[in-house]
Amino acid sequence: MSKLIDVIQLGLGRAERWWMHHGADNRKKITVETVQDVEPILKANRREFNAAPARFGGGEHFHKVASIPATVIEEMCRVEKIPFAEMMARKSERSKRVWRKLLYDRDFRAFRTRPGVV
Repeated sequence: MSKLIDVIQLGLGRAERWWMHHGADNRKKITVETVQDVEPILKANRREFNAAPARFGGGEHFHKVASIPATVIEEMCRVEKIPFAEMMARKSERSKRVWRKLLYDRDFRAFRTRPGVV
């Protein structure tokens, strides 16, 4: 049986829930669960996507192409076994592969704020 120890609000709809439970070895364990309400992000992304022009255009300006919740990035790091700093630096081949997945995979298309290829 799990017992909720604490809930810490991190901001931007994120929260950490700290749980006490017994592991398979019957020893006490603490698990930290990070949750985030992504609905506001998805709604904002949809509005931006619908309002965005079909083309990027010229110039030397940066263009916002996606808004990805932090919990999704953290989960991808956990699943792919990539340190968060490496993922954010985007220099290794494996981090580039994960970023491509986040930007182009149809499972993550709700995070895009513009159509097209980056």
